[in-house]
Amino acid sequence: MITSRRFERRLVPAVIASVVVLLSFASVAQATERISVLNGFNGPVNAISEPDSNGTRYFGGDFTLFRPWDTGYGALVEASSGDVNSTFPKVNAPVYATASDGSGGFYIGGLFSCIGPNISGNCDGVDDVRRNYAAHINADGSVDPSWNPNLNNVVLALAVSGSNVYLGGYFTCIGPNTSGLCDGVDDVRRNRAAAVTTAGALTDWNPNLNDGVSAIGVLGSTVYLGGYFTTAGGQSRGRAAAVTTSGTGTLTDWNPNPNGIVWAIGVLDSTVYLGGEFTTVGGQSRSRAAAVNATTGVATSWNPNLNSGVRAIAVLGSTVYLGGFFTTAGAGPTTRNYAAAVTTSGTGTLTDWNPNLNSIVLAIGVLGSNVYLGGWFNTVGGTTRNYAAAVDDTNGTPTSWNPNLGSGVSAIGVLGSTVYLGGSFATIGGTTRNRAAALDTDGTLTDWNPNLNDRVSAISVLGSTVYLGGSFTTVGAGATPRNYAAAVTTAGTLTSWNPNLNNSVNAIGVLGSTIYLGGWFTCIGPNTSGNCDGVDDVPRSRAAAVTTAGTLTSWNPNLNNGVYAIGVLGSTVYLGGAFDTAGAGATPRRRAAAVTTSGTGTLTDWNPNPDNDVLALAVSGSNVYLGGWFNTVGAGDEVVTRNSAAAVDTDGTLTSWNPNLNGAVRAIGVLGSTVYLGGSFTTAGVGTTPRNRAAAVTTAGTLTSWNPNLNGDVYAIGAFESTVYLGGDFTTAGGAPRSRVTKEFAVPPVLFDLAVSKTGTGVGTVTSSPAGIDCGADCSESLVDGSSVTLTATPASGSSFTGWSGSGCSGTSTCTVAMSEARTVT
Repeated sequence: MITSRRFERRLVPAVIASVVVLLSFASVAQATERISVLNGFNGPVNAISEPDSNGTRYFGGDFTLFRPWDTGYGALVEASSGDVNSTFPKVNAPVYATASDGSGGFYIGGLFSCIGPNISGNCDGVDDVRRNYAAHINADGSVDPSWNPNLNNVVLALAVSGSNVYLGGYFTCIGPNTSGLCDGVDDVRRNRAAAVTTAGALTDWNPNLNDGVSAIGVLGSTVYLGGYFTTAGGQSRGRAAAVTTSGTGTLTDWNPNPNGIVWAIGVLDSTVYLGGEFTTVGGQSRSRAAAVNATTGVATSWNPNLNSGVRAIAVLGSTVYLGGFFTTAGAGPTTRNYAAAVTTSGTGTLTDWNPNLNSIVLAIGVLGSNVYLGGWFNTVGGTTRNYAAAVDDTNGTPTSWNPNLGSGVSAIGVLGSTVYLGGSFATIGGTTRNRAAALDTDGTLTDWNPNLNDRVSAISVLGSTVYLGGSFTTVGAGATPRNYAAAVTTAGTLTSWNPNLNNSVNAIGVLGSTIYLGGWFTCIGPNTSGNCDGVDDVPRSRAAAVTTAGTLTSWNPNLNNGVYAIGVLGSTVYLGGAFDTAGAGATPRRRAAAVTTSGTGTLTDWNPNPDNDVLALAVSGSNVYLGGWFNTVGAGDEVVTRNSAAAVDTDGTLTSWNPNLNGAVRAIGVLGSTVYLGGSFTTAGVGTTPRNRAAAVTTAGTLTSWNPNLNGDVYAIGAFESTVYLGGDFTTAGGAPRSRVTKEFAVPPVLFDLAVSKTGTGVGTVTSSPAGIDCGADCSESLVDGSSVTLTATPASGSSFTGWSGSGCSGTSTCTVAMSEARTVT
């Protein structure tokens, strides 16, 4: 295995571009208001494949997450939206090279040893497929069983030409190699380069290099190699060589002889473009990039003159796109931060293309009018783009394509115009927000930043304080200890409130000055010994109550297993979870129980008895709504089918309310006469109506037409006024990109038109709050029934505003219109 120090400077293969026509992608009409919250990449992109016939590319690197998907160092990315194909399998270590197979699948090379879910993490063949350093993934996401070179070291470069796949890196043998000795007994010697047919057979092609290969380009019957080597086939070849594709691979006379490492190769017509750390080619000054005749190896006059290394090259038509460590290019020199474009003609004219990135580019691909970039950067032209971006091929302006990697939202709290989010994410829209963040209802990220070190599973807002529960143990920039529960002011200040539990908190309920906690903990207090022995802690098994002043109360339901959900109504606390008993006497209470708020908490007779875990709970009016994994509620002769959701009266009577879902309910919110459900279900109602992960059912039991249609599970719901906020692991809502959070109207809205007309000889504008009307450009908007719209008239210089008429408006101040019907204002 190569050492990490050497490995750091030997990462990236070349990416050779070709022209592929993008298929068109229809836009999705949106019937409801939605906000999108996107999390950032969690690691660099090292390689970008050529596109398949749909424009889809395979991205490889040191990242492990792509949007909510645990991709494991590789991701298949759609060309137009940046969406990831979640069916493609995980890879267990970094990917450094990738190429399309032309049929929707991809060849990949890198440092990995297995592919698949690999839940156990031990690469044992139980839930993964062993593939050492190179693999072929079919279009359906399966690992090709017949293509398995089984190399003994890392692959850094890969190219597909005809029926051959050319590999380059640090390997020295190919084959079963059960002994691990590379001794020729059950392996075949191949030093740093090899060719394997697309059917999986090792060919005789054997350039035999004495050091690593980091770039490969194929042109006709010749394979061009770049890297760290100084000999090929036993003959002197400094960092660049050309070998025929036939037979064992005849070394040609082509010998550019750069004086430093070659990291990237691009080929076009009769020219081979080299990028790396060299400063001369064939004795001629060529700083980090050069063009060499494909036959003679003689450097042309083309000379971009970069001030630091080139890691990636893509050639399209008359333009060569370069990426790397450099910050200037051209004879000037001219500022070009990490990416530049140079014409192929003459000495190479620097173009105006200037993405202006804030860090290194490691991979480039070109498709249509887009140039795809991958690397260590976080901004492109000042716009946040974490580690991957698509930019215009003419001026380098970033397009809307923005893959953005991150993790899910599992808790939501709403107060006024602020939405508080909790989960396992580390960034929001490219801005660091570790596990908790606050956004305005319009989607703007606020400065509120508790900065927790692990997952937030529960949020409750009381006055000016946000109570948080989860798996975290520190809060704030100074990593202040807060074990599993903390309170942060809405201004962002950590309070002294500190229950100090010994395990995670899954649920929080608030009543007056008391905070009810539920989870997996068994004691509360300093617990310096860590053994929960009652010496410096107090036993509290899975549920506890702490005052807002931080005092532990005597309330102690004493459950024998985890609590997932809490609801508080009047003098009763309702609990849902995985427990079977509750109370001091370990009274049977399967997955749901009710305990009084007074004293130590008396267990009531309320006993729905669901047959499996309760994951969500909401109390409204005289009903307690339950959601989870259960299929029945009740006991003995009174067992009744209730698939994943049920409503039980506060006196313990099961109601007729029956959403009948086909998968788990993980979140419940109640707003007026509607119950909003989120989870992993895909159908609801008696007729199994499609409802992907979210549904709304009236309190009378009727399934409504409300249908956000999400493509991933919902873990949290916040219902406030006319809006329902959903959080989870989805990436689309209603077909539109919505990464883990979406804002939906509580019910499909009734819309009325507001029309504004201007009269008179003067000139000016009329604008609205909330935004929408901007007249002259936009003098009509469809607005939600019940909304209030304020219009403001602003005369242009030389004109005056003389007043309003229509829809109750008059005078020369602002005009406020109540949208209870279609309105016209003049």
